[in-house]
Parts: sequence; structure tokens; C-alpha cells
Amino acid sequence: MIAAWASNYIGLPFRWNGYGRDGIGCYGIVALVLQEQFGIALPRHDDIADLLEAGSDAEVPDVRGWQEIQISDARAGDILHMMGMHNGKPLPMHIGLFVSPRHVLHIEKDVGSCIVDIRSKRHAWRVIGAHRHV
Repeated sequence: MIAAWASNYIGLPFRWNGYGRDGIGCYGIVALVLQEQFGIALPRHDDIADLLEAGSDAEVPDVRGWQEIQISDARAGDILHMMGMHNGKPLPMHIGLFVSPRHVLHIEKDVGSCIVDIRSKRHAWRVIGAHRHV
């Protein structure tokens, strides 16, 4: 059964690295839902990148509290890591949020935010792994 709150996030427009309902990226939509539905605040993606570029002495945000889980154990609120396409090449660079054990809310250019079945032929090859906030 798909989580009732998921319908509030369908149809949002895509914007690369966006964080708002007027334009949002894959990390942005995961951060938005985790904050609004689960009270989990993720650091902004660009803040993490800036810290990593600053060098090893930079203070990287605390990522404790997340554990890798089996895809078969996924539930609403877990993060799914997926392959994405960049310049025609598949790369491990896309994420979504589980809204049921087999359905994920995610967003893509030219599609907007939507819910997909991760077992479908179009999406099954993209699945890399999953994490849960503990």
C-alpha cells in the first residue's frame, strides 16, 4: 500500500539541484519529504559538495544514524539509491524515497515527480541500494 502522504509530492516540476516545490531535484525531493513527513533534516547537497571541495580538514555533516538495508526490507521513508543518466552514460547518481515496499517517489527531467514500481523493466536495472534513518 502506497503511503497516503505521497500524493502531496506528485507532479512537482524538475529543476537541477532545486529544493522547492516550484522546481526540485532528486535530492531536493527526498530532503523535502523527509523533513515534512518524518522530521529528518538532511544537509543541502551543495553544502556537502562545498565541504568536500574544501579538503579533508573540512567538517563534513554527520551521517551517522543511517544504515544500509536490504531492498526487500524497504518501507516508506527509506532512501533508494539508483543509477541515473548523465551525458548518455549510466552513473550511480540518483535517489528516490520509498512510499511502499516496491514503489518509489522520485523526479526526473521532462517527467516531474512521480511514483514508480522499482520492479518494472524500466526501473529494476537502476536499483543500487537503500538506507534507513535509525
